Amino acid sequence: MRASLERAQIASLALEAEDRISSDLEAELLEIAEVYNVVLRRNEVRQLVLSFPIPAPVVSSFDLRHPTVYDLVVDGLAALFDLSDQVIRLLGDPMRQAELLIEITMSTRGLNEALVAYASQVLWVSAAISALTAVLLFWAVREALFLPMRHVDSHIQSYANALEDARSARGDEIHAN
Repeated sequence: MRASLERAQIASLALEAEDRISSDLEAELLEIAEVYNVVLRRNEVRQLVLSFPIPAPVVSSFDLRHPTVYDLVVDGLAALFDLSDQVIRLLGDPMRQAELLIEITMSTRGLNEALVAYASQVLWVSAAISALTAVLLFWAVREALFLPMRHVDSHIQSYANALEDARSARGDEIHAN
């Protein structure tokens, strides 16, 4: 989400470079930033910098200035499993504190796609780590327990066989013939 805020800020800077831009360029900037509109708040004044018609009402607002870990996890999981396309509003600090506050509205579709891609990468990495751990654990248990037990067992059996051979070779024993 921070990346969306940063892209929106960059798009708004393009507008500040020229006092007025064409509607085609404005639409292209919003499309690249993947947002519907950008609002900058400076000195308690809200300025609508870039705007595009919002396809649906805003359903949620998220303040990214001082989020708690709990809020990030809960909101992230909710966004991951909510497959509906909704419009949300994000508030955050801009890069390098260029403005006091940046506010954007965006679709949750791109957010959901990014979360699914990230979750699948984490799943594959976790599976690879688990497989490597299983192989190393198998090897360690085999080397530390099973192979020494086999050696002990073979030595015990060879000792038992050696005792039987030693008894039969003794000359002072009475053999029944």
